[in-house]
Amino acid sequence: MQAPYGPTSHTQADPPGHMPSRQVETIVTPSAKAYVASEHVSQLAQAKKHVDGPFREPQWVISPGTLQAVPTERVLQLGKPRKYPDGYQPCREVIWKVTNGAMNAVPSTRMCDLSSLLSERQWIVSSSIPMHLLSARGQERPRPLKG
Repeated sequence: MQAPYGPTSHTQADPPGHMPSRQVETIVTPSAKAYVASEHVSQLAQAKKHVDGPFREPQWVISPGTLQAVPTERVLQLGKPRKYPDGYQPCREVIWKVTNGAMNAVPSTRMCDLSSLLSERQWIVSSSIPMHLLSARGQERPRPLKG
């Protein structure tokens, strides 16, 4: 029977050219072989003691005073759900649906180029354009995407 883990647990045939993993040789130093655990380390290595069985009786006595308790006005007020603040508007249904054309839209090559991040060199070149070289219409120069 094969082990439930490790390189022998494959159920399918290995692909061609697959080399199984080799056994790693572990060299244990003489000082590691001669190690004697301290009392504290031995104490930490002990298994924790678990208590079996019920931790309390399944039935317990309720005092008569508890059975006759009456909640105060404040406790009753805290037990009620909070009221909505003034001006709260509940969620509304969508006014219009998204069209199939918008759901299935494919961006053009130009749009993909515009949405790609600039390299560091393009960032330096685009950010060092003097203001007087902008178009005559006073448009702002395109800013590189933050990424």
